[in-house]
Amino acid sequence: MSQTRTGLVIFVVFVTANLAFLIFVTSGNYVRLSKGGKAKRGGHYFANINYLSGKSVNIDAIGHDTANENHCDGDVFLFTMVTSSNVNYQQRRAIRETWASEKSVDGKTVATVFLVARRPDSELMKTIEAESKAYRDIIVFDFHESYLNLTLKTLLGFKWISEHCRNVRYILKTDDDVFVNYQALIRDLVRRPRENLALGQILNNIMVPRDHKNKWYTSVKDYPNHSYPPYLVGTGYILSRDLLDKIGKLALSLQFLNWEDVFVGICLHHLGVKLTNDKRFDHSHVFDFYSDKDKCLLNYTFTSHNVFFRRQLELWRLLFRRRQYPRRNPCEVSLCLKPNSTGLDDGCMQFKPEEAGGLLDIK
Repeated sequence: MSQTRTGLVIFVVFVTANLAFLIFVTSGNYVRLSKGGKAKRGGHYFANINYLSGKSVNIDAIGHDTANENHCDGDVFLFTMVTSSNVNYQQRRAIRETWASEKSVDGKTVATVFLVARRPDSELMKTIEAESKAYRDIIVFDFHESYLNLTLKTLLGFKWISEHCRNVRYILKTDDDVFVNYQALIRDLVRRPRENLALGQILNNIMVPRDHKNKWYTSVKDYPNHSYPPYLVGTGYILSRDLLDKIGKLALSLQFLNWEDVFVGICLHHLGVKLTNDKRFDHSHVFDFYSDKDKCLLNYTFTSHNVFFRRQLELWRLLFRRRQYPRRNPCEVSLCLKPNSTGLDDGCMQFKPEEAGGLLDIK
């Protein structure tokens, strides 16, 4: 009888252990290393829960597939890399049909690519391959698609640009649920410095989450300080081209964090780069475009977060109509932003009547 119970206990322990391993592997909390764009049999897996470092993951060993390496032929004023989940085809399609359809603004070339990763689903990957060949704007990296791998995806995007895009002036990092106003952004960038520029909405004095239930939990071992240095919100920020090489060289000497915008902010902090704040990179739903009768705010905003594919099309139509008839409803309004828990500074901005092109400036 005792032998039967012992055997049953061993069996239960064995099944439980294998089930736990299966849940871990399928949850996406890992990096799978492979080369040449093919899933490598017997590849090694590394837990990606704040333990990535130069010693455990060699970024140079992670390959990629792209249907077109010539995204950066000639001079590109603004290169946008959109981090996208591989299943978000509708989001990518909506972006292609709206703001990413603009290839030039005031004679300044813009380029847009999507960064995705793999998933152990052969049918899905065939669809991604077909999409990549059709649109020639996708880079597929050889690790598992996961929110916890976003830092890795962003750094690999920086590395790809460093290797293929020597004549790019600025880089916009954004996500596939963000609406981008290229005209407003580029007409602002022409007045910005060409080097050491880190531009976006700054978050200050953000406490490090220590609660295990928090989505962004970080242990004391992984980051001992009580708060993060100032960083740019990851839904949309600009870096000048020279910063990519500096971040790439520094990043692997630091303890990785899964939170991409925080980690890039830590890199910029170590590099001594002063961040430039601009509230027009909206991430906290300050701008209510639908209640704005004249759509002045939409013309003014650089990026807006939580814009899914149907709303991408709606905002694009609104913006297009506003640009067609810019002088019918001149913009003379004030916008006051209230402080909130994310560190958004208080302040009011005064809009003046639109200039040529239907865009807004701050007085």
